[in-house]
Parts: sequence; C-alpha cells; structure tokens
Amino acid sequence: GYGDNNLTDEFLWAGIELFISTKDVAFLQSVTLPTNIALPQWPNVGGLGFISLMQNLNSIPLTETQKTVIKSTFFSLADDLLYTSQNSPYRIAINSFSWGSNGDAAMQGVWLNNAWLFSKDKKYLNAAISSLDYLLGRNAIDISFVTGFGTKSPMRIHDRRSVADGIIDPIPGYLSGGPNAKPASDCGSPAAYSCANATKWYDSDCSYSTNEIAVNWNGPLAYLSGAIEAQLSNSRLI
Repeated sequence: GYGDNNLTDEFLWAGIELFISTKDVAFLQSVTLPTNIALPQWPNVGGLGFISLMQNLNSIPLTETQKTVIKSTFFSLADDLLYTSQNSPYRIAINSFSWGSNGDAAMQGVWLNNAWLFSKDKKYLNAAISSLDYLLGRNAIDISFVTGFGTKSPMRIHDRRSVADGIIDPIPGYLSGGPNAKPASDCGSPAAYSCANATKWYDSDCSYSTNEIAVNWNGPLAYLSGAIEAQLSNSRLI
C-alpha cells in the first residue's frame, strides 16, 4: 500500500541537503532541479528540498540565474495555492478531498507560510493562517480536526492506543485524516458518510479512511501552528 517506484524526489532532496551542508556543488550537479515542483507528500518529498534551498539562498554558491529559477519554481506553487485558497469557500487550497486531506491542508499552510517568510507579502501569511483556521474548526463540518482542541473535536480516532487505554477522551494533539471523497467501506456501510465531499468524514475508530492519524500529517500541523504562533506573537515580524 505504500509502494514508491520513483526515487527521483528522494535523490533530489538528498542532493540539495548535502549541497547546503557541504557547499560542494557536485552534490547539486548530481540531480536535476525541476522547474515545476509538487506539494510535499509522503510519496513525493522533493519540495522539501526547495524549502531548504530558499532558506539558504543567500549563503550557498549559486549563480544569480540559478537563484532566480529556484525562486520562480518555489513561488509558482505558492501562487497556485494562494489562488485556489482565495477562491475556496473555506479559504483552503484544496479542489478535491483525497485520503488525508487535512495533511494536505497543513502542508499547504507550511508552503504558504514560507512564501511569507521569503517575500514578506502578507497575502501568503493570511493564506497560511486560513489553512490553520480550517483545521481548527472553520470547515464544512464545524469541528476542530485536532483531538483535545476546540469545543468540538474528534473523540473516536482510528488509533489503537486511544482505543485501548480505557480513557474516554482520545490522546490530545492528533490531526484526524479529514474528509475523503472516496472513503473505504471501513465502517461497514457507505451510508456512514455524507454525500458532500467536504463532509465525508466519520468520527469513529472504524473509519481509517477519514479518521486515522499519521505522523506525516501531524508534522506539518506542528510546524504550521508553531510558526503562526511565533509570528503573530512577534509584532516586529508583521
């Protein structure tokens, strides 16, 4: 279920990080920098290398032309996310809800937050905040998708530790997978899910296709929430 036959993105990320760490251009020359990059997800991590490149752009030995291409590639995705977010009812950069859609929303917020840091254009910060707002309750289900946070949050997440510990409340701080346009028949009947894609989420431990938890969703949530808190609590940054 987690097969990945394309290792180009892993080598891209590794080559970038080794180049940044050693300043040895040979590592960067060993990979091809794409001019289009996808939002990082578990099967495609190349975008994480571009975040690192942007963070170190002023301290690595690159030509101005190379830096311009890297900036253009990074902001091309940021602007696509921004456009989708600004035209979404809930201000998120999601056109369709796939498995782990909340993880996508969190990672979109990470990318947009970095766009704000690199440009100081507040439109990116506002979009990043909107991604977090969506996860914490401003959504079609009117629920905070993070266990233990908000007046309404998941109570029966698909997590064996929470199910088996004998405590009614789930372990706090977990991000539920979120609405899934094509949920599995994991709870025995499709009737468990609403007909609207944005609300196809079921608060039951049997619903692994909408209510499971995963580290690759919680990681972006931790990054995004920590970054927003740090930036909004420091008036010099805004």
